[in-house]
Amino acid sequence: VYALAGLGGLFVLAILAVVLLVGYWHSLIRNYTSTQPAPLPGFAMSTDAMEDLKVRWAGFFQAVQDDNARGPFKLSAADLNAVIANVPQLRDRLRLSLTNNQILGHFSVPLDQSNKKELKGRFLNGTARLGLTFDDGWLTATVSELKANGKPVPRWILKKVQKENVLRDLDKNQDAVAFLHK
Repeated sequence: VYALAGLGGLFVLAILAVVLLVGYWHSLIRNYTSTQPAPLPGFAMSTDAMEDLKVRWAGFFQAVQDDNARGPFKLSAADLNAVIANVPQLRDRLRLSLTNNQILGHFSVPLDQSNKKELKGRFLNGTARLGLTFDDGWLTATVSELKANGKPVPRWILKKVQKENVLRDLDKNQDAVAFLHK
C-alpha cells in the first residue's frame, strides 16, 4: 500500500512538473513574442553612397592583400545597414546603430520556420546589444544585453546566448579568416 501511495505521489508530481513546464513555455511565447512584426528604424542610403562604400572596400581589401593597408576600415551605421539591405534574408529583419564600442541591433524575426505549431504566425521583436572585439585577427561579437517585446529576456536564456560568438560562421570561411589575420 505504501509503495503504491509513493508511486502515485511520484506520478502526480511528474504530471504537475509537465503542466508547469508547458505553462512556462506558453508564458514565454505570450510575453516575448508578438503576432505582428515590429517596425524597424528606417535608413536611407543613396546609390552614390553605396558605390562609394564599394569602392572604399575594394581599395581597402586590395591594400590588405598587398600588405599595404594604412589604417582600419571604418563603417558607419548607415554603411552597415546598406550592406544588410543587400542581404535578402536580413533586409526586413535587422537594423543596426553604433554607440561607442558596441552595436545595438533592432530585430524582427518571423518564427514560422520553427517546427512548433505555437510559434506559427509569431514574431520575435526586440533589441540586442553586441560587444565587438578584434584580437589577433579574430573578430568576435557577443550579446551583452537582449530584450524581446521590450522586456529583458530571462537570465537563463541570456546566459546561454552570451556564450555564443554571433560571428562564429565567419570562422568557417577560410578566405575571411585569412583576410582578418592580415
